[in-house]
Amino acid sequence: MGRQKGDGGNRTKARPSSSSVAASLLPSGSAAAAAAGVGFGGYVGSTRLDSALQTTAVHDSLLLSLTDIDSEIAQHLKRLSRKDPTTKLKALSSLTTLLKQKSGKDVIPIIPQWAFEYKRLLVDYNREVRRATHDTMATIVAVVGRDLAPHVKSLAGPWWVSQFDSVPEVSQAAKQSFQVAFPTQEKKLEALFFCTEEIFAYLDDTLKLTQDNMLDLAAASDELTEMHQQVISSSLLALATLLGALTGVEKSIDNKSPEPKHVLKAQATTISFAEKLFSAHKFFLHFLRDKSPTIRSATYSLLSSYAKNVPQVYREGDMKTLASAILGAFQEVHPLCHSTMWEAILLFSKRFPCAWPFVNIQITVFNHLWHFLRNGCFGSQQVSYPCLVLFLENLPSERLSAEHFFFEFFQSLWVGRNLSHPSKADRLAFFQALRECLLWVLHKTSRYFDGEDAARFQKSLVENILVKLIWLDFLLYAGCGHGYDLSSGKSGDILEDSQQSNDKIFDAKSVPGYWQDLGKCLIETISALYSLGPGLLAPFYVVFEDTCIGELKETEQLKRPGNLVQLIRFMHLMEQHAIRKAEAWPLDYLMGPLLEKCFPLIRSHDSSDSLKFLSVAISIFGPQRVVKQLPTDAEEIAGSVPPTKDVDKELEHFLQVFERTFVPWCFSGDDLSAPARLDLLLSLLIGECSSEQWDSIILYATDGGEAGPAFVSRMKRLTMILEKAREKFLFRRSGLHDAEYLQSHKWHHKFLDAAAISTMRSFSLFGDSGPQFIRAVLGFSRDNDHQPFLSDSVITQIYEEVLKMLVACIQISPFHWVRKFGCSLCDEVNVPEPVLKSFADVSKVALFALEVVEGDFCSVKSHSEEHNLIPRIAASILIITWDCELTAVLGDQSSENFRDLENFGKYMQEYCTKIDSQFWRSCTVQSRRAVASTLVRFIRISIFEAENLNTDILTSMCCKWLVDAINCLSLDESEEQNALDLLLSPDDLWPLWVKPEFSPNRRQNSWKFVMISPNLQTVHSRVFAEFIDKLVSEVGVNKIITGSLSYDLVRRDQASSQLQFLEPSACYRAWLAVEILCTWQWANGSALATFLPSLRDHATKTDDELFNEMLKILVEGALIYGSQVKMRFFISSIASKQELNGIEDPLLRALVALVSTLFCDSIWGKQKAIALFQLLVNKLYIGEETNINCLHILPPLVYILAPVLKDSGVGSRDLREDIDSNSLSENIIEDWVQRALMFPSLISGTSHEGLVEWFKLLISCYPVTTAENVGACEMKRNPSPLERELLLKLLQKQRYGVDQSSVANGPPELQILLSRLIVITLGYCWADFNEEDWDFVLSNMRSWVEAVVVVFEEAVESLDHTLRNASSDDLELIADNFEQHMPTLSPSSVDTVVNSFYAFHLILGFFQSQEMEKTDKLTFLKMEKFNRMKNQIEEGILRLFLSSCVTEAMANSIHYEPLSLVGKNHLIHPQFWKMMASTIGKTSPLARQEAISSVERWGLSKGPVISVIGILFSSKPVSLLKLPAFVILSCPGISSWAVMSENTSFSSSSNLTDDQVADLDPSTKDCIILREELSCLIDKSSIDILHMPLEAKERVNVFLAWCLLLSHLLSLPASSVESERLVQHIQESASTAITYDLPACSIKLCSASTSKKRDADIPKQLSDIGAAATRSITTGSLQFALDSLWPIQREQLALLAACIFGLMLRLLPAYVRGWFNDVRDRPALSSIEMFTKAWCSPCLIADELSQ
Repeated sequence: MGRQKGDGGNRTKARPSSSSVAASLLPSGSAAAAAAGVGFGGYVGSTRLDSALQTTAVHDSLLLSLTDIDSEIAQHLKRLSRKDPTTKLKALSSLTTLLKQKSGKDVIPIIPQWAFEYKRLLVDYNREVRRATHDTMATIVAVVGRDLAPHVKSLAGPWWVSQFDSVPEVSQAAKQSFQVAFPTQEKKLEALFFCTEEIFAYLDDTLKLTQDNMLDLAAASDELTEMHQQVISSSLLALATLLGALTGVEKSIDNKSPEPKHVLKAQATTISFAEKLFSAHKFFLHFLRDKSPTIRSATYSLLSSYAKNVPQVYREGDMKTLASAILGAFQEVHPLCHSTMWEAILLFSKRFPCAWPFVNIQITVFNHLWHFLRNGCFGSQQVSYPCLVLFLENLPSERLSAEHFFFEFFQSLWVGRNLSHPSKADRLAFFQALRECLLWVLHKTSRYFDGEDAARFQKSLVENILVKLIWLDFLLYAGCGHGYDLSSGKSGDILEDSQQSNDKIFDAKSVPGYWQDLGKCLIETISALYSLGPGLLAPFYVVFEDTCIGELKETEQLKRPGNLVQLIRFMHLMEQHAIRKAEAWPLDYLMGPLLEKCFPLIRSHDSSDSLKFLSVAISIFGPQRVVKQLPTDAEEIAGSVPPTKDVDKELEHFLQVFERTFVPWCFSGDDLSAPARLDLLLSLLIGECSSEQWDSIILYATDGGEAGPAFVSRMKRLTMILEKAREKFLFRRSGLHDAEYLQSHKWHHKFLDAAAISTMRSFSLFGDSGPQFIRAVLGFSRDNDHQPFLSDSVITQIYEEVLKMLVACIQISPFHWVRKFGCSLCDEVNVPEPVLKSFADVSKVALFALEVVEGDFCSVKSHSEEHNLIPRIAASILIITWDCELTAVLGDQSSENFRDLENFGKYMQEYCTKIDSQFWRSCTVQSRRAVASTLVRFIRISIFEAENLNTDILTSMCCKWLVDAINCLSLDESEEQNALDLLLSPDDLWPLWVKPEFSPNRRQNSWKFVMISPNLQTVHSRVFAEFIDKLVSEVGVNKIITGSLSYDLVRRDQASSQLQFLEPSACYRAWLAVEILCTWQWANGSALATFLPSLRDHATKTDDELFNEMLKILVEGALIYGSQVKMRFFISSIASKQELNGIEDPLLRALVALVSTLFCDSIWGKQKAIALFQLLVNKLYIGEETNINCLHILPPLVYILAPVLKDSGVGSRDLREDIDSNSLSENIIEDWVQRALMFPSLISGTSHEGLVEWFKLLISCYPVTTAENVGACEMKRNPSPLERELLLKLLQKQRYGVDQSSVANGPPELQILLSRLIVITLGYCWADFNEEDWDFVLSNMRSWVEAVVVVFEEAVESLDHTLRNASSDDLELIADNFEQHMPTLSPSSVDTVVNSFYAFHLILGFFQSQEMEKTDKLTFLKMEKFNRMKNQIEEGILRLFLSSCVTEAMANSIHYEPLSLVGKNHLIHPQFWKMMASTIGKTSPLARQEAISSVERWGLSKGPVISVIGILFSSKPVSLLKLPAFVILSCPGISSWAVMSENTSFSSSSNLTDDQVADLDPSTKDCIILREELSCLIDKSSIDILHMPLEAKERVNVFLAWCLLLSHLLSLPASSVESERLVQHIQESASTAITYDLPACSIKLCSASTSKKRDADIPKQLSDIGAAATRSITTGSLQFALDSLWPIQREQLALLAACIFGLMLRLLPAYVRGWFNDVRDRPALSSIEMFTKAWCSPCLIADELSQ
């Protein structure tokens, strides 16, 4: 009862929601005062204060007493009168805290007021309030102590009753407070004696309360109901407990205090008050009719207490009423009341047997009892069922119709057993009650029957209850019918009817554990009945025998188990609950007679279930005891069983029956029942003679060891019995039986050994049974608990045969190395080489072997380790699988056996998946290592001996094999590294560059170099490098290159392939990484493409030890072979693919590639660079002599390190180190410059040893790089003034005494050095140049550019001449050999002219710098001579570009389509074309016009303008030259030729002079005709272009065409006639498709709605696009948008489209406005209008206003 604190509930006027409403509901006048002072209904203690005067007096006295109380305590006491539970709880908590701080004297004054509040609070609805009240009471009692005595009587009644509160927490708190006041049992009794009258008075008052009397408690109706139930139930329980405590006090106090007179007085008072209450409350029977189960339960407890402690109140005159109420209580349906109900019934019926005549026992008691039982006791099974036998004991025998009553009782009990789906505990209680009641009735039969009637009743009861109820229910659990009749007699029919009606409600199969509990009850009942008298079970014996025989017959007829399953279960239950207790009845009276009758039936039927039935009986009762009961043919052969109890003769008889009857019978019959017969045979094995029995079985199965036709027919049965015997052995070995019974050697038999060998060698005779038999005799098991049936030597022979079969399969491989490896497998284990057969025969052999080892062939690993057989077999299986995979990919698919081989390979793959990792982990370490060694050697042979195969597929397969082998074998870290060591072990074929050296005991970090010519590299070494590269990509550098702590693998002995494992050692395979880098290229890749990126990724995640070791090896090797170095000079500090390929020395190339990777990708920093630089410099000199080898390798390394050495450290801590390192490098470089000054000029023609090398080294100290915008050169060092001075002197020394012709005709290598020296001195010393220096630099640059131009122009002229004079038939030949007409540049020419481009870019940069105006030394740059030389260089570069464009146009004219010529050359010389394209953008317009005119006057078949247009709109990969093409075409003076048709501008330009071409104006014609290339894009573009991808070439070309047209329109005067006509042409002819596309491209990437947001909220992408449109309008240029257009990207295209749209708004406003008015797409219009308003209109308006 009661809600938690704070529970508002549903408020009514009976429960006001505020203090004002509560006050309005109080009565007026004195009544209100009484209510305010007293509380709920004025109920206090044992009186009802009905008088207002009395209430006022009490209230006034309490108010008067409050004046003597502490004000704070008084305030909290007043708060206890509030109705809000939260307020009460807070007041009680505060009051408890305050009272703990007070002394007893301070607390005594508040006790009267507290007693008043205490009585009210104990009936509060809120349980937390009641609990807190007791906590406060305990505090008061603890503080006051003995001073509480004067107030105990006023508190005793509610205090006692509250200890029986229905809420456990509240009752416990009340008991604890009472315990504080009265800590001992004696004190508690003394208190009860002292307050007996007050407690009874209080109980009397509370029991008179009704719900109507409590209306003045101002609570809701539902709360009043619960409060009333709480008060009544606790009062009833308090009274019941009080009676027991006071009337039984003599026994409880054991003649101790208080004195006996007080005890007698208390008992007298108690009995007096008890009799008064019993009479006054009319026996409390009206409470039994209450709706509350708690009140009814408490009433039963009270009636029991009266019957036990005050029995005199049950007077004869009241007995009819009381007996009807108590004995008829079975109509109680609430399980909460059943415990107290049974207590009252049993106590009453036992104390007052005279009460039975006062009731109609059938109507009042039994009818309600049947209903109670049929309904499963309404859920109180665990309480009610144990009481049934006690109730039967109390029944009067003279008033019963015994037979009818007991059958009705058991029927009702049985019907209600599972009606309410009971729990297991409920079910067990039912079965126990059923057994107890049945046994009680049979035991007490003499109470109801005499003589023959008693025996008849017992037989009927056993037949109807044990047989027709319990046994029938047990059988029906199987869900099958039965072949016998159970009905006999009227009572039996009634029971059957009840059974059928109950079965419709309850399904026993759905209840787990039901039949076990039922069977246990059945067995225990039978055992108990057998102890009462064996004759009692006669009906059961008959029915059981008929049941079994009937089921055996039905099983044979219907071919289904029927109830035999339940009969077998019954036997197991007998074993558990009867046989283990050494009871004799199961075999002597039940199973023995049954087996004697049904054994012939079992033999004749031969069904699995009947055989299993017999096997179970044998396993339970024992083979000898059962066989003794069976009628067998052995009696006729060996005579009858001897009458004496001679143990030996009985055993001999048993063995004869076993050998002559059971063995032949169990090996005969059909296959369906064979497993059951073999189980029966094994169940007959007994420990003391198991060897003799096993001999009988093997002798019969193997046909006397001959292994003839009889053995072939019996092999399957023998296999089955071996498998079952192994399981039986494991079962018995587990400890359930004698472990010695089945020792392993007892299972070995010479006939089995012979049969196994015969099967392996003649497997074709046995079909599918052969592998299964071999697996059985080998004792295969997945549970790692195996038992072979063969001797060790035979097992070894079997595995040798298996290996021979698998090797035979390997030797039919189409690959010679696989066949060779197969032979080695047999040699290593001393197995003769198998004879080769056809694929069909070999595949059958292999399948047989695979089926043999399909089980856990490591189960006999102890036999295989000696000969290393199992690892070889496992490796052979994987090799066969791999060979099939390789054959399927690389084999001859036209072979007749290819399809069969492919199917065989699929089978092998499926087979290998069955060998899981758990199996490999169960193998020994030695076995796994042996398998790994074999597989690794096979992979090495596959790589090194395979020929004429696709290396990409082969290496991929080998990589997959190795990874699969590692994963399959579950190798740990050390085993995995050992396998890799064997894989990578050096031999004569590999490695070619660096070989690791091994000491006898440990691996050392040492190596030796084996330098060979790159041309002598074998194909196999490249294939192996490709394999390692793929392996690194697959499993990572960490495993393959760095290795891990593992057992070292020493170099293999040449005469043995076995591995030797030594102690752990740190394993870094730096030599392997060096070997791969030296190999550099292979058939399907290169180190630069895949291996170096793997190293780079590894370097970012790990330490430097590996790379330190690699650098150590590479530096040492490069120094040894440095004299052989031949390479091109580097263009940039980041080594490109072409530059690395130019290094011929493998070691140096690998070193440069590794250093470039580590430093250029910022993996290593400055400190590492300093260390490496010092290492190299220290090796430059050997004493006073120069180490020429080191001098050869230094330039490319220094060129890479120089930019890193230049970088300054971060933070003040590194500043000093930076200064020191810079000073060191400057001093060294200054020394190198001075050494270079000692040499003669590069072009003097005088040779000098070391000149080229020292100049290369010097120049490498000054790297030149290009920024992201190609052509912008950056000098990577900041040399000292002395360095600059020395560099300038070095340049000047090159021009002294040298004319220009000697430079042009000098050696190419020296020209390269000179050109790079010019770039360096220009970069660092240009401000100190004099006129001679500038003239020397510019003249050389011009000559180098002109030399390349001549090569290109001569090639173009030759090609043009060829095309002009060729016939149509010759054109195809020319197209086929077109590359022969292409200009060919030597690498030295390319390097020289690229350096010229660098120098020219630097010079152009000087013009743009502010320092030029401030320096007086640059006067030469302002001279006309310089401008003329500059223009000549620009014109040469432009002619070079135009020649390339013309060549491309000529190639297109003859449909030469394989690849763009420019694009192809770009792939060969990328830096050359990049620098040329960048330089064209910096040329002057005049130079562009001169170059166009020059080429036009040349009179080629393809003009320059049309050729450049072809490059601009080409779909081939020439994007690098599209920007310079647009720059030339959009140049003023050229744009008109690019835009206008020849009919408009000039049609016969080849006949005009230079002055005429300059004066020619396209506007001289009356009409405007665009070039066809532009017209098809501008005038004829289709709307379909809008549906193409944004990056489609058609869209890009349309954009470029409009850019060219708008650029030309910008170059025309706005008021010119040509401009007006061009605008008019656009308005009349231009397609509007692109006009819609322009803003759409820009806006669709961003949300148009963002235009309404603040500027801070505009996305950056839209902001950039809008800013570009604004810039194009204000500057009138599109160049900035085209600079970053290539390679094509969506964002750059959107930006270009916005620029075109903006420029259209400026130049073609009428055209745009007309198009805008025709658009009908409202969302698009809105977006375009917003974009225009935000980014275009403001600048257009500003420009208009400025004019």
